[in-house]
Amino acid sequence: MNIVCRAMKTRNPSEKVFYVYALLDPRKPGDFKYQGISFGYEPFYIGKGKSGRSAFHVSYALRSADRSHKLNKIRKIIDSGMEVYVVRFAEGLVEDDAIALEISTIAAIGRECLGAGPLTNLTEGGDGISGMRFTDGQRETLSLSQKRRFSSRTDEQKREWSEICKEVSARDSVKKLRSENTKRAFEENPDLRISASNRVKKMWNGLDAAARKNFVESRAQIARDRSKAEKLRIAEKKRATHAGKSAQEKAESALRRAEGQRVRAERERRKRVSPELMEKILRYSETANASASVVAREFSISRDDARKILANEFYKI
Repeated sequence: MNIVCRAMKTRNPSEKVFYVYALLDPRKPGDFKYQGISFGYEPFYIGKGKSGRSAFHVSYALRSADRSHKLNKIRKIIDSGMEVYVVRFAEGLVEDDAIALEISTIAAIGRECLGAGPLTNLTEGGDGISGMRFTDGQRETLSLSQKRRFSSRTDEQKREWSEICKEVSARDSVKKLRSENTKRAFEENPDLRISASNRVKKMWNGLDAAARKNFVESRAQIARDRSKAEKLRIAEKKRATHAGKSAQEKAESALRRAEGQRVRAERERRKRVSPELMEKILRYSETANASASVVAREFSISRDDARKILANEFYKI
């Protein structure tokens, strides 16, 4: 049965902002054609949406403990070191057209639960809730429901869930997806950027001086911790790479580092003596026949720099 949820919609369904997309399995390449639509890999889910909806499934699979067939397949693809391909094969549609195309595409490809195809869709399509907005009363009801569910867990279960959430949030893939989704949402909906900015301003204006100071210090500490963690990660990666090298490779690497340090030192030395200053020094040395020590003292440069300038070796590396 085709159930289209249209309750509590606040956006115009005639806006041409909807698209229909497919999730593809990179482990199964091939030429998959359905009703004029061609995929380079086997599709396993068809959906319709707008903004960042198409990227939601992957991010939800990484941060959720749900065990649906679709989410399990996404996790297996990511665990294999590959990436779920998300393809938008129809864009700029009104909602009714997007729903119709979603339903016809699912029917053409076939659902796995019916033994008719590879799709993990549990319905025939058209049952999304795009544009839905909850009333304050509904939000309060949902909030109380979630609180009751969480309060029924034991302390051990709460700790385990907290650790799972922290571990998932720390994954680079999750951070990347969050960043991409935010950027895409801001690009597709400029009002969203303005709304987010206004929320931050409202929060900031509601803080007193002490709270603002604490907030700034906490954000700075988070940035320092991230920088420190990144430096440790890079250092550990370098140590692991160095440990796997042979003695000859280590010696060659040491020579390259030494040469790089010498080149950088020479370049820094050049920055200390401008071409104009060098020209003055050469003119002075020609007229006064001055030594390196005298030149260094007269022009406030190092004796080594003065010696190289007089020997015409200053620009040699």
